Amino acid sequence: ARDVQSCHALANLCVLQMYRRTNAACASFNSIVGSVTNRTNNIDQWAQGMPWLYYSSFSGTTVCEQDIYSTQVSLNDFHLQYVYTAYTLNGTYMGTHSLDNLFGYCTRKAPYSKMAFASTQWQLFASNQYYTFECDLSSLLEKEQFFYELFLYDTKANTYTPIPVKVLNYQGSITTDVALCSSGDAFVRRFFLFDVVSGVSSINSYPEVIRYASYISLTVSIVDGKQTSIYPPVLTIEYSESSLDS
Repeated sequence: ARDVQSCHALANLCVLQMYRRTNAACASFNSIVGSVTNRTNNIDQWAQGMPWLYYSSFSGTTVCEQDIYSTQVSLNDFHLQYVYTAYTLNGTYMGTHSLDNLFGYCTRKAPYSKMAFASTQWQLFASNQYYTFECDLSSLLEKEQFFYELFLYDTKANTYTPIPVKVLNYQGSITTDVALCSSGDAFVRRFFLFDVVSGVSSINSYPEVIRYASYISLTVSIVDGKQTSIYPPVLTIEYSESSLDS
């Protein structure tokens, strides 16, 4: 854990394998994490000098309730400010950005294109918004592969609350359990919106298969008995795959 960029690149390869612990990239990553003594912010799975990929193996309900967002919320147009960090496939850090319309990552080509996620009203506390949009997957071939980590930024405390990610295809096993936090859920930190690199079978060729986020849900829960306190939001993602000729 001495080369930050290389560690992030290894983490990205593990994410592309749906976090399978038996995969070579994930096994190598976890081996290095296990060999590092120091931990960042006393988080069990966050080795110093390494990215934080996995949450500990305790139940999903515990992950969802392990922390409370410090600033109280209300219905008075309270703006939940989401930010994300981005990394390229080779582990290069691309900075921290406002979430805005990141999830509207794909559309159809002209003249059929239209902006997805045009509204950002969903960032207001207690505002429910649902979006569906059509995507021309071939347009993703022109985009660079990125990996993301999501945070809720507290402007008053100047702190960043990590947002756990529930991948419905975790370790390759597909589940239809979209409930926010179940006891058997496994949570991770890093995610991608599309994958145009894993399906490449030869150098300088297009991928035979494109993987993409077909379902995304960002949900906020109120703390029981505290109507002005919330737990960290939870991001749920399901990935689908499609061949280029389909």
